[in-house]
Amino acid sequence: MKFYIDEVPIIFPYDYIYPEQLQYMKEMKKGLDAGGHMVLEMPSGTGKTITLLALLVAYINYHRDVERRKVVYCTRTVVEMTKTMEELRRLVKFWEQEGEDLKPIVGICLSARKNLCIESKVSGFTYPSEVDAACRGVTAPWVDEKCDFFEGANAINLPAGIHSLDNVKEFGREHNACPYYLVRNAIGFADIIVQSYLYLVDPKVSGTVMEHLSANS
Repeated sequence: MKFYIDEVPIIFPYDYIYPEQLQYMKEMKKGLDAGGHMVLEMPSGTGKTITLLALLVAYINYHRDVERRKVVYCTRTVVEMTKTMEELRRLVKFWEQEGEDLKPIVGICLSARKNLCIESKVSGFTYPSEVDAACRGVTAPWVDEKCDFFEGANAINLPAGIHSLDNVKEFGREHNACPYYLVRNAIGFADIIVQSYLYLVDPKVSGTVMEHLSANS
């Protein structure tokens, strides 16, 4: 269905929207228009994820010609991250099916090397710390024989689209490019970044994303 919240056209991939969902969208748009912080709450089982995504995609699409806004969507687990990307892909596809004018959008999953590495000598390790160490062993500046996938990631960018962990790994295999660094390189131009909340609260890794965020993120 299509409806408007003030001047922004919203595409919602269901025939019915709960009153709670519509109110949530209206309050979120007020907060986005005003800037600053907001705290919103919805009951369990009322479709928070698709409600958020439907409003956010519509909002950044509406304002694209004036300014490029970036959305950082935080989850607790990789499973939740995957589900969010599935919802986002379904929403974007629905825009296309409805013939609506959705400008090219880039959505990525920011995750650890353990979840993205496709180099068998590195990805075979059990623990994330082991994968990180093995990766540095084939990507550090002083290493003579570097990972082929690492070199490939600097020669190509992710195209427009919604890139889940599995999708970006498939893209990496097809183009001989490291998925982990493809995603890192895409942070600057991605429209929607789905990641663990630790990437915002952990000072060891928060800088990876924060340096690419503007006041309108």
